Amino acid sequence: MSSGKLILAPRDPQSAAPSADSVLQALAEIGMTGATLDTGPASYLAGPRFLELISFVGCSAQVELEPQPAGGQAFCHIRLIGPFDLPLPFLGRNTAAPRCPRCGAPVAAWRTRIEKSHLSCERCGEALTPSELNWRRSGGFARIAVEVHNVFPSEAVPVPELMKHLAQATARDWSYFYVQNE
Repeated sequence: MSSGKLILAPRDPQSAAPSADSVLQALAEIGMTGATLDTGPASYLAGPRFLELISFVGCSAQVELEPQPAGGQAFCHIRLIGPFDLPLPFLGRNTAAPRCPRCGAPVAAWRTRIEKSHLSCERCGEALTPSELNWRRSGGFARIAVEVHNVFPSEAVPVPELMKHLAQATARDWSYFYVQNE
C-alpha cells in the first residue's frame, strides 16, 4: 500500500528556515494540530479546524482522522520535519520531471542529476540548483516542512487562511506540494 503526503513548506527553500517552535505554535493557534502522537517527534493528531483548513476535493474523499485500534499510520496526522541547514529533497514515486524556471524545458534524467549541487538547463543553459527547479507540486525541497500524512496527491488543498497564517507567523511565504511514497 502506498501512502501520500501533502507537504507545506516555505516557498523559498534557499532562505533560512523558521524555527520549529514558530511553525508548531502557528499550527496550534489556528487549530490545525491537536494532541501529540507517540509515533515520533513532532507528530500530532488533526486539530479541531483541520477539515476547515485543508479542503478535500474529489467525489468521495475518505478522511480518517483517528488512529485505528490495531495501530498503523493510515489516518490523517501532521508531522513537522526539520529545520535543516540545507534544503532537503521531498520526492516520491509521483514526482514528475521538474522544469527549468526560465524556459520551461523538462530536466532530462533528473533523478540522477539532482544529486549534484548545480546543473544547467539543456535548452537555455540556465545554471540552477535542484531546489530552484519547478517541481509542479509533485515534489520539492525544504529546510522545514509540515507533512500531512495519508493524503493522496491532489486530493487535498490547504485553504488560503492556513497559508496566510503560516506566512504571518514565520515571515515567509509558504507553498505546498504532494509526495507519494512506495
